[in-house]
Amino acid sequence: MKPVAVYDVIERRQTVRLRGDNFQQSNAGLLYRPPDVRLAASGAREGALTTAPGGGIGEALDVGIGVGGFELFNSSGAAITVALGVRIPNVLWRAGQWVDAAATPYTDDTADAQDVGTADFAMNTTTANDGLVIHSRVPFNLVSFDVGTAGDASTNAARYSNAAGSGWSDVTTNLLTDTFAATGERIWFFRTPPDWGRVQTNGLSGIPGNRYALNIRSTTAPAATAAVADSLSIYRMYFIREAIADNAAYEWWPGGTEAPMIPGDALVAFFGTANDLNGVTALVRPRV
Repeated sequence: MKPVAVYDVIERRQTVRLRGDNFQQSNAGLLYRPPDVRLAASGAREGALTTAPGGGIGEALDVGIGVGGFELFNSSGAAITVALGVRIPNVLWRAGQWVDAAATPYTDDTADAQDVGTADFAMNTTTANDGLVIHSRVPFNLVSFDVGTAGDASTNAARYSNAAGSGWSDVTTNLLTDTFAATGERIWFFRTPPDWGRVQTNGLSGIPGNRYALNIRSTTAPAATAAVADSLSIYRMYFIREAIADNAAYEWWPGGTEAPMIPGDALVAFFGTANDLNGVTALVRPRV
């Protein structure tokens, strides 16, 4: 760990599970954002940390956050999963719809996924096995949707691009899979698959090559009304602990090391159940 003096100290109450409603493409309410890194007139590297939500338009793979220690305190009234991680910059991921029966099932709709327009990113249809795809230059393990139109009841399942990048493997290590039958923040949280491969160079069902792809489908479709999101954002949660008891904490104070969370443009925490008294303490600094 670096000397304590180089870190910013974060001490916050967190009233939402992750981002809450209407903040998926906003910088409001984040635990920490490093100072902006911008493209110089000389053509110097642009990082992710621009004022645009989720990052800028340049290279972002080597920009992130260093964590010198943290405590996540659970005051929710029950044992829950808690986690600490970073938001993946928008520049590193894209998303769109999946129509299973189409000759090319994936259609890009990143503009609607990353804007704040109302109910403009379709999450499923009334046909079984349709859904959405998110693909990223780097692995991720949590997706936060801001659902604007709740869909009828459906059975949803996720799969990821397999080790060869030529097909799909089912996600079997889910931590949270909210339904899409309610509005507001809905979360899909899973353990990062160890065999998650990047899509093969020539692509997969319309998904471009060299991307980590996640496909969330409604294996049983909604009867009449499909779910539609206003926006979404993706995250890499590095520290995850299940079944933290009420009035107990998940702590990591290493003393002699630092956890680099790269890439990432903001620090975030997850609490399985929201409570106004859930708390986060952390030592953080930019890694650029």
